[in-house]
Amino acid sequence: FGRRSGCSTSSRKSNGRRWSFVFDPAGRLCYYWSMVVSMAFLYNFWVIIYRFAFQEINGESIVLWFCLDYFSDFLYLVDILFHFRTGYLEDGVLQTDSTKLRQHYMNSTTFYIDCLCLLPLDFLYLSIGFNSILRSFRLVKIYRFWAFMDRTERHTNYPNLFRSTSLIHYLLV
Repeated sequence: FGRRSGCSTSSRKSNGRRWSFVFDPAGRLCYYWSMVVSMAFLYNFWVIIYRFAFQEINGESIVLWFCLDYFSDFLYLVDILFHFRTGYLEDGVLQTDSTKLRQHYMNSTTFYIDCLCLLPLDFLYLSIGFNSILRSFRLVKIYRFWAFMDRTERHTNYPNLFRSTSLIHYLLV
């Protein structure tokens, strides 16, 4: 897989070979995954507002909303698993040891934010009815969206066009 694709593999000798698959945080694969998670965030962001403002659309296509909501929740769950396998820099060296990766992620604020995003408040639908505002904790994932936007702005060939588009999006919000 190598460095170009954003992944690295390493082997270690301990009673045989043990392969470790680690995502490079500066690689393309992490960037594209960040884009997917940002799209899931944008879906939650716009749809929560839309469904809360126009309550009458909830009853017409409730199955569609459930499918899309739980698909974005699935992406958030996969993002947690992705973070467990994403390397980090320690003293300028990319850490690839799975135990260190797990401990580093679980001891970070990011892990708790990611878990907060997946609080199962949807069970409250049973008592208070179908209300999209219960999904508002999914918006805590905005840090991933900002990181994606920052990285895209730094690497785009047209930064002014990107900034203008971002400004229009923020104004629409």
